Amino acid sequence: MSAANAPLGAPARLGATYGIDANGNIFDPLNPLNPNIPYTGPLNDSSGFRLNPPTNGIQSLGYNDFENNFLQLPLERYSVFSNADFALTDNISLFGEMRFSQVYASAQGFTSGVFNVWSPTIPYNPQYDDPDSPDFGNGPAGFAHHPVSSALADLLNARPDNDEPWIYVGGLDYLENFETQTTTNLYQVVGGPEGEARVNDRDWYWNAFASHGKTTVNAHQPEGFPYLPRLQNLFNADHYGRDFDISSLPGFFPLAVTGHCTSGLPIFDENGDPNNTPFVSKDCSDYVVLRMNSVTTLTQDIVEATVSGGLADLPAGEVLFALGIGSREEEFAFDPDSGFNANQDFPNVVQNIILPVTVDGTTDVKEIFGEIAIPLVSDRRSFSRSKSYPASASRSTARSGPRKRTSSCSTGT
Repeated sequence: MSAANAPLGAPARLGATYGIDANGNIFDPLNPLNPNIPYTGPLNDSSGFRLNPPTNGIQSLGYNDFENNFLQLPLERYSVFSNADFALTDNISLFGEMRFSQVYASAQGFTSGVFNVWSPTIPYNPQYDDPDSPDFGNGPAGFAHHPVSSALADLLNARPDNDEPWIYVGGLDYLENFETQTTTNLYQVVGGPEGEARVNDRDWYWNAFASHGKTTVNAHQPEGFPYLPRLQNLFNADHYGRDFDISSLPGFFPLAVTGHCTSGLPIFDENGDPNNTPFVSKDCSDYVVLRMNSVTTLTQDIVEATVSGGLADLPAGEVLFALGIGSREEEFAFDPDSGFNANQDFPNVVQNIILPVTVDGTTDVKEIFGEIAIPLVSDRRSFSRSKSYPASASRSTARSGPRKRTSSCSTGT
């Protein structure tokens, strides 16, 4: 309730937030044991309600959502890998690698709630919404009834302007909890020729390869993200949205749009008793909750060729070299769902204030590299160099021992 229209008289407090328990009684959430306005609802493990440890001698009311506590995220992973080598001659061969993986993870959070800038208002008429009024529930045709409990009606009636809307703050436990389902798909293809040759009676090794890889991450958010304007439409409608249809809204135009709510929101029933129904009808949640998808993609293409081998002999061993050229291109894009995008007039996605925007970028790298190894101490001549890029393969470049091929692949979100 606003401070400007606060109830008058005890136990009312200027600009205070009042709780309404399961019995319809008014209480102070910060001091539920206050004897003037005590909490009379359940306090046990099955209900989830409990008293928090005391602060300055006062215990506030807490809630433990024990049904949605997970020790580990549900996760599924599938992967496929293949590798092939084909000899063209004794010294030249073709190689190829292909891999694919899919990872699915589901994360669930707490119950969504409305508060602060997401607090909807509820109309109130003391003549038709107060259970103690002789005209309770008998408003004229087309009147939107919003019955409340007798205790809440007494509080609302104590305001100087007792027919003003009141502000609703609370959890939306009749909607599903926050949920994000993340699916990551990655594929990579690598291939090219490689071989060896004798040059000036020394072993030289060469290889060339091309790599193409792509990672796609889809973050699907099917539950827990109500859209405030639609939620407000239900709070404004008769009996908190019962049998609501968007055709009743001003400016409705019947062209490819739909929206219904059979059950309405379980706030108070038609008698003014608290409605503790733990769910709403599916058409109601379909109308209120945004089902969003945000997509991240990373594509990488690499072409590289290297040659390595021996150049000369020194007392401590053979002088080795490596030369190579390479090209790498990357493209990144993040596309948040339009309902989740920060480009909007108001943060209408309930409980989301850090909204993203579309991000994209590219990199293009061309490189030429060389190495030389000069042994200074005998029996210390072996060395190798390798490079690795996310979502790509790399080829080792210089070595004095047997041929070795390495590849790596990684995903990021």
